[in-house]
Amino acid sequence: MASDFIFTPFGRRHRSLVHRIEPGHAVNVDGGRLRLVHLATGTEIEIPKPAVDEGAVAAGSSNWITYTYWQNNTGTPISSFRSTWKVPPPPSSAASQLIYLFNGMEPLAQNAILQPVLQWGTSGFSGAGDGPYWTVASWYVDPSGHAFFSPHPHARVNPGDTLVGVMTLTSQSGGKFNYTCEFQGIPGTNLPLLGSPELVWCSETLEAYEIGSSASPPYDLNSALEYPATQVTAFEAINIQTGSVNPTVTWAAVNLVTKFGEHAVPVNDSSSNGEVDLFYPTPPGGFASLGGNITTDPAVGRNADGRLEVFARGTDGALWHIWQNSPGGGWSGWSSLAGGITTNPAVGINADGRLEVFARGTDDALWHIWQNSPGGGWSGWNSLAGGITANPAQASNYDGRLEVFVRGTDDALWHRWQTSPGGGWS
Repeated sequence: MASDFIFTPFGRRHRSLVHRIEPGHAVNVDGGRLRLVHLATGTEIEIPKPAVDEGAVAAGSSNWITYTYWQNNTGTPISSFRSTWKVPPPPSSAASQLIYLFNGMEPLAQNAILQPVLQWGTSGFSGAGDGPYWTVASWYVDPSGHAFFSPHPHARVNPGDTLVGVMTLTSQSGGKFNYTCEFQGIPGTNLPLLGSPELVWCSETLEAYEIGSSASPPYDLNSALEYPATQVTAFEAINIQTGSVNPTVTWAAVNLVTKFGEHAVPVNDSSSNGEVDLFYPTPPGGFASLGGNITTDPAVGRNADGRLEVFARGTDGALWHIWQNSPGGGWSGWSSLAGGITTNPAVGINADGRLEVFARGTDDALWHIWQNSPGGGWSGWNSLAGGITANPAQASNYDGRLEVFVRGTDDALWHRWQTSPGGGWS
């Protein structure tokens, strides 16, 4: 019966095979024996082999939607695998879906996984503290079919929170490896794994289930609206170390389910500051949330490399911006450019490709801020003086000089212009 099963982040398991890990305990798989170990006393609890049909609850039951992977062939074990991502908005439609987002590590046989997991929905484990909201927990799923998680109940997180999922090699002896898995800074998420085979596969994954569905994986959710109401989750600041070295990494994308346009894009293969973007369906109507809290109309500019960048005033009166991480790709989080503005911003593109933003300040003068190099960092705010009473508008002259138009306190149209492309102002 469906109620006899739990949907873990590595497939469906009979509920007798799913275990919570109490604080201060570890999973020990040394010698092929599965047991829980109290780290302070060394007391062990043997976990028996499954008494249920393993084939019905293990192989081929995971429903990964899209993911990227990399295999470590350097000859040196992975000592650390870290990824940073933000909790996305909730789905537009709360139905029977269960969504998992994680970075994970697997042994060569790919029959087990260690993973810090962000979850939306209910897995079916009584008292897990999960539901139609976001939670986190660390998981280990064993080749025998057993699955372990910590904490119980799961830790609640909120849209916009920054997560850092880390797996660390703590020690090794011969072919036996000890690891920890946790969400950095979130108490109770530490899950130690002892006596494991070497974990050589790294992945960034979107996994989803329709609870109660009779479909066999891989399959999609019933509706595009059941995915998070955003375009993408960006796994950023990906850091993989083998010993003390950042190895050469090349992520490969696998899109198993694409009914609603789900797909994975390796944006940056860097092993010290890499990025993988996992894209969701674009909801009907074409809009997906980019988050933030803005109080003016947005203004959009295109960077020299083709990336879009959006500007708006925040609730603190400062200018905020958000940008594509790659041309046509996923988006960064919101970041402040400070200042105090009282109108919609206007964006110009200098002759050399640098973006420049104009807005009225709290003193009613026209203020501007600009990129120091195309697509690069930003200057401080600078006043262009005047007394304006409406939103500024800007355009580029035929020779590339920017020109700005405003309404003055006398209700006349006033303007200022660059005296040379990208140069000073009249």
